[in-house]
Amino acid sequence: MPTTSRPLQIVHLCTSDSAGGAAIAARRLMMAQREAGLEASMLVLHASHREPAIHALRSDSACSRGLAMGKKALEVGAAWVSQGFCRAHLFDVSLPIAGFSLKHHPLILEADVIHIHWINQGFLGLSSLRDLLQLKKKVLFTLHDEWAFTSICHHARDCRRFAEPRGCHDCPQLQPGIPFFDPAQRFFRAKQALYQELSPAFVGCSEWIAAEARQSLLTQDCRVEAIPNVFDSKTFAPIPREQARMQLGFPVDRPILLFGAARTDDPRKGFPEMLKALQIFYATPYAQQQKPLALLFGKISHPELLSSLAPIECTCVGYLSASDMALHYAAANLYVTPSLEENLPNTIIEAAAMECPTVAFEVGGIPEIITHGVTGYLARYRDVSDLARGIEEVLRATEKGPIAQCRTDVFHRYDTTNIVQRYLNVYTS
Repeated sequence: MPTTSRPLQIVHLCTSDSAGGAAIAARRLMMAQREAGLEASMLVLHASHREPAIHALRSDSACSRGLAMGKKALEVGAAWVSQGFCRAHLFDVSLPIAGFSLKHHPLILEADVIHIHWINQGFLGLSSLRDLLQLKKKVLFTLHDEWAFTSICHHARDCRRFAEPRGCHDCPQLQPGIPFFDPAQRFFRAKQALYQELSPAFVGCSEWIAAEARQSLLTQDCRVEAIPNVFDSKTFAPIPREQARMQLGFPVDRPILLFGAARTDDPRKGFPEMLKALQIFYATPYAQQQKPLALLFGKISHPELLSSLAPIECTCVGYLSASDMALHYAAANLYVTPSLEENLPNTIIEAAAMECPTVAFEVGGIPEIITHGVTGYLARYRDVSDLARGIEEVLRATEKGPIAQCRTDVFHRYDTTNIVQRYLNVYTS
């Protein structure tokens, strides 16, 4: 820890500064810490923001791009082979066999705290983390998913092997077997040996994931806390619904529901369940009379699937910047996220900050954000009829206008000053 002559030096590590919820959350935390007077910076493999505090490990040179692509290819290729040469769930696991050594990087050498976020796809492997041992720094993992306390999977689902005395083995997300070689067990044991020496702290973005982490054999001698993500209260500030719709060119006299994700038709995001729920909802007398408009954001690999919604009117708006996302939340009556695996989604918090309620399945950390019947609707897990029922119920509740209680609730739960202080307490204890 630093002396009183200089402030605490914190470096956040993440594969990207903008791609995915973990990257967005890490950048927002870093910026909040800087605004609070801390010396925080972010070291990433791929940078899209041109900000003084964000430093990219990869340059724009062909050699640097090629090296980064090669390391990612090694990790993804290992997953592909381990999953029986199947691409359907290629990114559900990350085998940490490739990464960059950071032990000589100036930001790492100057740091008092090394704060690790999402580091897969070629940024940091286990050898990279092992290099940090000799530096004797405070190391902290924020748990945006479950990878840090399992062997190789990002979401363990119903598997509890990470909590068993033997640890992860015979991973159900991999194809069985290479004789005499179990990747899950090998990497679990390697992580276990690393954590025993590194003594990291773990912070879950939700109480749910922190409770899961405490069950892991990997964290038994480590500190595990729950601290939520920071949200961007400046970008996500309420806009009158009619004004937002006029700016976007959407009708002002029809209900609008918004759904999507970075990879919308990722099976984990519940896209098939969403389509079924919409089919049920649009067959109701309410929908037949009101003719709601559905807005889909993000990337959809198979747009032909939307044909199953006919005659439902669905508009795809593609990827959205933060400011455009805020405008779409403001235009919508409600946001729907049918995810089957979630931690603490930034999107639900952002929507609430825009006074837009959310309908979602009761899974992961989502019940920590939504107050059922007040700031949204929690449907029974994978019950598409209940999800459809929630959509209608919340649409009816929003007919008179946005729900201000959503924003009030967000400010109460996710106070930035409190979150920054709670992280500081972990750094310094």
